[in-house]
Amino acid sequence: MQYDELSADNASMARRDDESFVFSDRLISRIQRTHFRVPVRSQHWQLRSLISAENNYNLFYPGGVGSRQIQRLNTQARSCETIKHLTFAPRCLVGENGWLCCGSETGEFVAIRLDDEDGQASDTSQNATLDSASGAGPSLTGDETITSPEEAALNMLTTAAQQAHKVTAKSMKLAKERVNCITLWFPPPNGQGLPLSRHAYDEPVAVLANNDRTVAIVSLNEFEEHEDIEPLEVVQYPDFVNRAIISPDGRLLIAILDDPYLYIHRRVPVSANPGQWELRRRILLRSQKKDDKTDSRGSFAASFSASGTYLAVGTQHGTISIFNATQLEDETVDPLITTFQSSRPNSGPGAVRDMAFCPGPYDLLAWTEDRGRIGIADVRHNFIVRQIIDLNKEEEYEHISIFDTQTIDPRLLETRMNRGEPLNPPLTATSFFTAQMMHQPLTPAETRVLEAIQSERRRRERGNPPFGDDRGSGLIPATSSFTTRAARQGTNSGPNDLMNVYRDHRERAQERVRNARQLMRENSGMVSGRADQRWIERINEMMAASREQRERQDQSYLSVLEILQARERASAESAIDDRPMPGIPTQVASRWEESAVRGTLAPDHGVFEVPPSPDNTSGLSWSADGTILFIGAQNGIYQLRVDLYARQYYNSISMR
Repeated sequence: MQYDELSADNASMARRDDESFVFSDRLISRIQRTHFRVPVRSQHWQLRSLISAENNYNLFYPGGVGSRQIQRLNTQARSCETIKHLTFAPRCLVGENGWLCCGSETGEFVAIRLDDEDGQASDTSQNATLDSASGAGPSLTGDETITSPEEAALNMLTTAAQQAHKVTAKSMKLAKERVNCITLWFPPPNGQGLPLSRHAYDEPVAVLANNDRTVAIVSLNEFEEHEDIEPLEVVQYPDFVNRAIISPDGRLLIAILDDPYLYIHRRVPVSANPGQWELRRRILLRSQKKDDKTDSRGSFAASFSASGTYLAVGTQHGTISIFNATQLEDETVDPLITTFQSSRPNSGPGAVRDMAFCPGPYDLLAWTEDRGRIGIADVRHNFIVRQIIDLNKEEEYEHISIFDTQTIDPRLLETRMNRGEPLNPPLTATSFFTAQMMHQPLTPAETRVLEAIQSERRRRERGNPPFGDDRGSGLIPATSSFTTRAARQGTNSGPNDLMNVYRDHRERAQERVRNARQLMRENSGMVSGRADQRWIERINEMMAASREQRERQDQSYLSVLEILQARERASAESAIDDRPMPGIPTQVASRWEESAVRGTLAPDHGVFEVPPSPDNTSGLSWSADGTILFIGAQNGIYQLRVDLYARQYYNSISMR
């Protein structure tokens, strides 16, 4: 492959790196800064593009157990909800124009169609009336009361099984290795907006930048309509591709890799196809070196302005380059306009991780640094006027705890039980259907218990011998000690018995956590910087044993009870001692504790040389009108507002 290269050293003969700049506090408002306590946990130390705003108040991000759920934060209602479940923890996430996409460590790609401006997934809506003919239970209307909690639980489980395929997002493997980044491109509606290239795509596409050294162009329409597709085009590169973007007019494809160059392809016609991508040139980025073999080589952040006039690229060395996008493919012209640096250049915390131009008339460019800081540059003043926002200045933010509407805190249930209040008041149709919205796909153990409950129901209706008696006609035998215990108590086995058994299991889970903590303390002396491999292996063995114990059949009741009580989360965490352990990073301990409580270590673990810090950024996104900037971080989502009053003025006096 041949490249026409423009050296940054030659470009520096015409200009020097930006040395004069003006700090401002009027680009982003000093008031109405909000911190929502909903963590956005990045799964990779370099990939930090995990949040996306669909409009002015809906924000999507990966959350839940193992970050395997697509969650929607409503900043107006100050609440969040889960709209889809994933089979993996995403490495990247993007949403735009009614589509939400993410990619996995192993090359899986997911595209979710959002059918309205509220951001609800189009195929997760539930019918208000169940189809009794389908076996999902009787149809209910109004405030009709379900007289039997047992019947309500059975209906809930049955509906959960029938709707499981709608809850979990469809995925396809479209790359051989990790999908590092996804960007979206859409043709302007009805020919509005920028003039398009004659050879541009005529449908919405996703651009996948992959670790197998390819960029795959995928049709979103084909993904939605078919169970198996192939990319429209695959472009090969000489190194791992970290981000690729199609210009707003559909004419250019730019890519940044783990090498020091910016790659520029142009859409050109071919005889039998509408077009293909042809490499026009590559440009050595400022601050990059050809022989750089360190972990700081390469770039991860790039963005076209909405008009297609500018292209911004940020490197891991903390240097941001601004190009004239209209001159990128002209090999006789240097398209570089200016360069400037992050707040901490040539250091890990100052690496540029994500970047986006502001939509609307406000002329701003924002970028996230690896840790704790956000940068904003004023396009109107040739990027000389800049503002740095520190996420660690807690006194500048209003801190808001967010309630997940799909979670019931088990401690509330326990408190109510201690007060002597009924655990299962009569269910109304409204509360019943609300509970059904909280289901997740059934595990094999849950399916077995569901079948046992259904068999017991049929036995009682026919008046057959006790459940589990092999003289019964074709009934499924008890599959767990829980169901056997319930059968021995007959139809009087109720929620109080379930809760007692559940609390017994929780105590055993807490004991496993305490044992894990003790093991960590005993081996704390072995930890200095990076944990000793033998110590890690011992922890993994213990966690594997916990997982194996949870998967045994006699633990099936736990999964069933989680469904009946709206998937209570982390019930044992209420009794966990939160005191830090000497020599053990807090984030590592928390992760192992969570895994011990749930009985498993997440197999899709993140890629970090050291545990992430609370102020590690995990992406940024502008609201649809450009007035709000959202920042994701390990410790939550930050909401910043543009100083609209200051943006109404354009200084006519040049600063010296």
